[in-house]
Amino acid sequence: MSSPQTESPLPAAPAQPRLHQPWRALVALAELVLAVLLVLGACWAWQRGLVPMTLPNAKPGGPPYELTRYAGPWLGLATLLALCALLAVVDAIRQVMLAARARGRRRA
Repeated sequence: MSSPQTESPLPAAPAQPRLHQPWRALVALAELVLAVLLVLGACWAWQRGLVPMTLPNAKPGGPPYELTRYAGPWLGLATLLALCALLAVVDAIRQVMLAARARGRRRA
């Protein structure tokens, strides 16, 4: 005769992800450094997008014309880099909040 099989106890519930992880502060610091580099790149690209030009005056003895030509691709790149820097700062703030404030419930 066969003996009744005993079932093993229920498997443990999957662990909840811990939100409070101090290493997130290092991630936030890295993102802030990345944001600074992106802003510097945006400033560099913006300056490349502004091209000063000097044209001679049609009237003899008159002052030359000073113009600024805008290069769209460079200004677009500068805008994109600035937007990425903004997203990096927002995510860095989120990482700091998760590193400092979010604490799990204590089980009794």
